[in-house]
Amino acid sequence: MKHAVLFFTQSGEKVAAAVREGLDAVVYDKGKESAAEFVKNNWEHCESFLFIGAAGIAVRLIAPFIRAKDEDPAVIVIDDMGKNVIPILSGHLGGANRLGRAIAQKIGAACILTTGTDIHGAFAVDTWAGENGCVIGNIQNIKHVSGALLRGETVGFYSDFEFEGSLPENVQEGMFPHGICLSLTESKRPFPITLNVIPKIVTIGAGCRKGTDSTAFERFICDMLFDCDISLKAVKKMATIDRKQEEKAILDFCRKFSIELETFTGDELMRQKGEFAASEFVKRIVGADNVCERSAWACEQGEKVYLKRKTARAGMTAAIVAEVRRFGF
Repeated sequence: MKHAVLFFTQSGEKVAAAVREGLDAVVYDKGKESAAEFVKNNWEHCESFLFIGAAGIAVRLIAPFIRAKDEDPAVIVIDDMGKNVIPILSGHLGGANRLGRAIAQKIGAACILTTGTDIHGAFAVDTWAGENGCVIGNIQNIKHVSGALLRGETVGFYSDFEFEGSLPENVQEGMFPHGICLSLTESKRPFPITLNVIPKIVTIGAGCRKGTDSTAFERFICDMLFDCDISLKAVKKMATIDRKQEEKAILDFCRKFSIELETFTGDELMRQKGEFAASEFVKRIVGADNVCERSAWACEQGEKVYLKRKTARAGMTAAIVAEVRRFGF
């Protein structure tokens, strides 16, 4: 993902040059399109927008495209003298605060944060989630948990995973009105108001017959996740054999849910060590005796575990693997 950079003055151009150094950036060219067109054309494709100029210009340009805090890119305003860096959108989930601090340090500017948890020094669960490769299942509850922390109240913490270090101030294991649940499922509600934090650590290995219907494939995968009580938001990758890298059903699923697809040759799959549900028929056809289990296993190089072994339905197969993770504070 790229960073979009816009400037409007000569002094702003100098700041933009310093800001974009080291970034994979796309830069606004007023000779090719208007600023509004530039924002529209790049909103879906850039992880951040860096406006060198007045905050009002940035607000007016991004207003038509803002959707939700878990979907919008980071937006940062920098004055055209390079004195102040101000994250104004997606400070936590989009990483604007983190990027803003880095830019301020790089150009010798002040980073001005306005998010409540940051200015009060309280634990920001959405920032912590992003830094640990997690997503928020129910973003509407961020305000309730953050609000409780800002009032000085204790927030509960429940985890299906091991964690290291001390919990943040005012976060404790136990029963409280508000709490954070770290789990692969969104169905757990250990607190009256629960914020579900979902580690994105799941890989689905899959295979299917040529020409498999996309809707049927999506239903199969979603049914499998539902049966295992695993959130679709926990899925980081889908894996398969290279012969299936253009299979429409698999591509449609990955595109719809923004899931990375990784493929392997038959030889690469056969080099995987472990016990797999082998089929000589499948080996004769594609060059590997098992596609779904072997491909899911091949994706993760560290410690890992099966959450579901090979499951088949109407010419489709799938298996689920997860990284073994420990989370720190």
